[in-house]
Amino acid sequence: MEHTKPYIDRTLRIFISYSSKDKVLAGKVKADLDMYGFDTFLAHEDVDFGAEWENQIIRELKSCDIFIPILSKSFKESEWASQEIGIAIELQKKILQLNLQINPYGFIRKIQAMRIDGKYINQISDEIINHLKNDEKYSKDLIDTIIRGFVNSGGFDSANTRAKILRKFDTFNENQATEIARGYLVNSQIRG
Repeated sequence: MEHTKPYIDRTLRIFISYSSKDKVLAGKVKADLDMYGFDTFLAHEDVDFGAEWENQIIRELKSCDIFIPILSKSFKESEWASQEIGIAIELQKKILQLNLQINPYGFIRKIQAMRIDGKYINQISDEIINHLKNDEKYSKDLIDTIIRGFVNSGGFDSANTRAKILRKFDTFNENQATEIARGYLVNSQIRG
C-alpha cells in the first residue's frame, strides 16, 4: 500500500513570557500546549546551549504568532518580562495573558486576561484553543496545529484528547482530512 505524503502546513508558534520564579508553572503550560501540537518557546527549556540568549529570545518573539505572558508579582518585577511585552506589542503579536496574581498593567491593561489560579493546566489550554478557534485569523492554522499533534500522538489517551478538540471544528479541507486519515493508518496509538 502506498503511503500518503505527510501534509505539511503551518504550526502556530507560541512564546511564553514568565518570571523565572514561575518557571515550573510555565513549563506545565508549555508541555500541555506542546501536547496539542503547538510549537511553544520557553526560555529556560528552549534557549540553545551556547547561544546568545538575548538574540535567540528576540528571534523567537519575531517568529511567534501568539505571545502569552504569565502575570504574577514576580513577572512585574522581572527585568526582562516587561521588555518582552514591549517587543510583542511593537511586533503586533496576538497577546493572550494569564493572570496568576496581578491584573494586566501598562500597555496590556486593555486586553482581558484569563484568571488561572485554581485552574488545571488542561483547562488553560482548552480556553486558549477555544479563543483561537473563534479568531478568524488563527482558526485554520489552529486546525493544522491540532492535526499535527493528533497524527504524532504517542499514546491512545493523548490521541483521544486531540480528537475531541478536532471534533469541535465543523469542516476540514481536503488536505486536512487526508492527513487525519493518514495519521489513523500510520499511527497505531490513534487506533488504540
